[in-house]
Amino acid sequence: RISHNALANLGGNLFTSGMQLLAVPFYINGLGAEAFGLVMFVVSLQAVLAVLDMGMSTTVNREVSRYGTSDRKEGDDWEIRALIRSLELVYLGMSATIVLTFLMVGRWISAWWLKSEHLDPQTLTQAVILSGVMIALRLPGSLYTGVIRGQERQVSLNLITCAFALMKTAASVFIIFQVTANIVVFCAVQLV
Repeated sequence: RISHNALANLGGNLFTSGMQLLAVPFYINGLGAEAFGLVMFVVSLQAVLAVLDMGMSTTVNREVSRYGTSDRKEGDDWEIRALIRSLELVYLGMSATIVLTFLMVGRWISAWWLKSEHLDPQTLTQAVILSGVMIALRLPGSLYTGVIRGQERQVSLNLITCAFALMKTAASVFIIFQVTANIVVFCAVQLV
């Protein structure tokens, strides 16, 4: 079972990383260098804000795994449910804070930090705010990923992750080359 999980994690990570690398030339050619710079800024910001997880996804992973292997009696599942519910509330609060922060400072970020010669300030501000919402919505995903990993369901998790990576990349490339190369629309596709 451990070897299946390890191979699934390796395969999932290789596939999603490969999809991201494969998409880079399409994003640069379709969106342009400045808009792609915004995409990379968002990726960097998402990595920095992942620190907000503070080990909670690892904790829930361990606790769910321990719960699954322990001798439990009927009715003992309230502890694990209470832990997950409590962490959901923490993640919800962090996500709401991120959205509110981006709504308040989105214009400032686009005007003073991400100055652009080719993108108008309103478009840049909209893209920054949509990116903040995307980051906020992805943050709780680490909690649920921890729960699924704790249940030893890495194969299913990686299949789902790979499918979403493929759909997201394909939809983004399609939108850029067949509909519009607008960075706001691109960010909306990434958000969805």
